[in-house]
Amino acid sequence: MNMPEHPVVRSLLAFTIVLVIIMASLVMIFSPVEEEWPQGDLPTFVSESQMRRYLAERHESRGDLFPLLTDEAGSTNNYHSQTNVQVSGVDEMDSVKTNGEILFLTNYDSVALVKAYPSHDMTNMSELNFTELCGKGDSYGSVLGLFTYDDILAVIISEFGLVTISSPILGIPWNNGGPSTVCCLIDISDPYAPDIMSRHSISGYYSGSRLIGENLYLLAQENIWMTGEVSIPQIGIDGEVADIPIDCIRFDPLAKEVEAYLNVLSLDLNTKENNFTSIITGYSGVIYVSQDNIYLTYVEYEYSSSDSQLGSVDETVTTVFRLHLDGSKVTPQAKGQVNGFPLNQFSLDEYEGMLRIATCSGWTNPDNRVYVLDQELKTVGSLTGIAPGESIQSARFMGDTLYLVTFLRTDPLFVIDLSDHTSPIVLGELVVPGFSTYLHPCSDHRLLGIGLENWTLKVSLFDVSDPASPNEVDTYSAPLDSWSEALWDHKAVLFDDRYDLLMIPVTNWNEGSYYTQEQVLVIQVSEEGLALKTNLTNGPYQGSARCAIIEDVLYTITPTTVVAWDMDTFDMLEQISYHQDPDVWPGAIDDRGEIEVKTNN
Repeated sequence: MNMPEHPVVRSLLAFTIVLVIIMASLVMIFSPVEEEWPQGDLPTFVSESQMRRYLAERHESRGDLFPLLTDEAGSTNNYHSQTNVQVSGVDEMDSVKTNGEILFLTNYDSVALVKAYPSHDMTNMSELNFTELCGKGDSYGSVLGLFTYDDILAVIISEFGLVTISSPILGIPWNNGGPSTVCCLIDISDPYAPDIMSRHSISGYYSGSRLIGENLYLLAQENIWMTGEVSIPQIGIDGEVADIPIDCIRFDPLAKEVEAYLNVLSLDLNTKENNFTSIITGYSGVIYVSQDNIYLTYVEYEYSSSDSQLGSVDETVTTVFRLHLDGSKVTPQAKGQVNGFPLNQFSLDEYEGMLRIATCSGWTNPDNRVYVLDQELKTVGSLTGIAPGESIQSARFMGDTLYLVTFLRTDPLFVIDLSDHTSPIVLGELVVPGFSTYLHPCSDHRLLGIGLENWTLKVSLFDVSDPASPNEVDTYSAPLDSWSEALWDHKAVLFDDRYDLLMIPVTNWNEGSYYTQEQVLVIQVSEEGLALKTNLTNGPYQGSARCAIIEDVLYTITPTTVVAWDMDTFDMLEQISYHQDPDVWPGAIDDRGEIEVKTNN
């Protein structure tokens, strides 16, 4: 069709076109320009204003929910036990370490060095209290645990500031809302005079730590809106604290809402060089560390009702981040998602470049699943519908095999084949009374289970030589109403494969009294079954004990004493008191600037 030739028509048409162009230009000028987020799984921010806009958008989506405020390095030639870790070569923080001569021991308020071997010469060498470890008196907190590396002791501390209040409440200081996690490095070349070399801190509550070679990785979680305003993660060296650079903060452009920073401090214990990175996420859950990667998980809940505060949880989704480790450099590299949520660190395992993860999905109608993810955290294989209606109680990956225990009705042990990454399959199943909360390999075909039956402590020995037909060879049941720290903390378990002895702490009520009795069970493990060898105690009211071995001496360690036992006869060889509970509990600073105290009397 030809354009009309009448001059008036042509003028009106031209005016209309010009008006449209002007209006479009005004819209572009006065409309806010939507900034595109950087691309990738976990990019960094280019400016603080960009980070604050990202957080503001996701803060609004929070709605009206209530705001949530291997061999030990430096070892002697003596045979000695090590911390029971998940991954060989990846050490975990513990309250007890030894180098084959010295015991390094933590209490909530101190670290002690005890010369333990030879046992007839046990001696208190030195002790550092919380104030000495922190380097200041205007804070409180607790000692969480330690690592050893050559002549360095790395002590991990949770620290809070003291706040002035007009009157103390129960003699306990108030938290000022600024938690930090501290690594105190101590030169122990002279164990009688340990020398604090440096202190390194990150803001946030302790979430996890690992030592791989000379590289220490420390993780802490920090609420973004702790004080009602956006906080910036901080790093400290010897008391000098500064905000971390914005380009060290990673974020997920696709996240619907965020709540916390997961702060990672990496420290080279040889050079003292440190690096820092932070990731904005929801509240992180399980942390798993292989020799090459840190895997962070956080769980998002989907509700069956539109009102998330009233509705029941119908499904859960776990987001997984992979952070690659290269010395002290930590680099986020991949993000993935799976349905369900992992129980604990043993629900994840890296093998032949693949991440395997066992999850329990949902609450009202749970079922259990296993996923296999590649290095990009893309799912390459899965197995679903395991034990519908039950929930995972323990998991242990051993090479191509996963051993999985669930609990509710039938309490089975599953043997799952993962040799084909794309198609995991159940090979065998064993239904037994009770359930294991921790599985420990004691040989290539024997598995120990520590758990509960009729709500008292039970130890099981499983024969898994035939994956299609696993068998419970024998069990040991502790006295009624007994429990053990080993039920929830694998580092309380000690297995000596020279003697095939299992040692775990156990606590039970004294019949006819309101007091508990703490012992160490020593259980003989053989092809035929389990037999109680002996039970050991450091004395009444000592608290739960940990164990360590140097040569043929077993040491049972409570918060105040160490007792040495001959491993052939289990006769007591020596005992020593290394720490005394304080007669004074820390208080709050009163309005005169003085610290109120509360005594035990």
